[in-house]
Amino acid sequence: MEVSRTFVKWFLATFLLVILANIITPFFGVGSIYYLGILMLYFIFLFFLIYRKQDNGLIKFFKLLVLLVPVIILGYVFYANFVASHDFNYFYDIGGVKDANRAYLGPLNRVSDIDNETSSRNITSGLVYFDVNIPRDSANISVQIRVLDNFPKKGTLLIGGKNDTAWSYYSRTVFDQKINNNTSSKWIVLNTSFNLKDLYIQNGKLNMLIWVKHLGQNATQNHTIPIDWINLTIHKDGLFEKYH
Repeated sequence: MEVSRTFVKWFLATFLLVILANIITPFFGVGSIYYLGILMLYFIFLFFLIYRKQDNGLIKFFKLLVLLVPVIILGYVFYANFVASHDFNYFYDIGGVKDANRAYLGPLNRVSDIDNETSSRNITSGLVYFDVNIPRDSANISVQIRVLDNFPKKGTLLIGGKNDTAWSYYSRTVFDQKINNNTSSKWIVLNTSFNLKDLYIQNGKLNMLIWVKHLGQNATQNHTIPIDWINLTIHKDGLFEKYH
């Protein structure tokens, strides 16, 4: 069977694109068995192209070396997609350039304009929200926020993730002034984590909230809370973690 040079060039070019897709996509959380299946089909056809003619032993040996390259790539792609674990990090610099162009927190009437001196915003109302992209098959999410401790005596702050189609959030208290009992304003880092199986993810996005309860009360509504950044880490289990 004769194969034209044009077809071989087209095949090799698309083969390289498929290889790149399989290598890159796992790092963005969109790796799939379908990409791997396409790569395997290309590999089978490459085997056919190389071994369609009868050659002597030395040429067959060099052909085998050529075939080892896609085999190694195939092994790596399988490992990256189905064996290795991955951590995806999103850093929201509140008051930074991206936030100035499109605010991470909303609604906008519940946060202040950017404070240029501290490069931050003030949370001015009880509930504010933000979205985060969740790669497919991720297991859990860790959340850190840096805020200025301007809490009143009974002030609390909660972080939550949406867990239903209706307005419903699974939240955790990450700061309670009655427990912390801080006497001076200072920047503090608060953190918590959630199992993503407990939360509602729609179209690859999770909606989360920051709930500053005292801002909903007249007596303490002037205790606005400056927020500097939000740091999010999404963990996707590897093969051995899933079945450990």
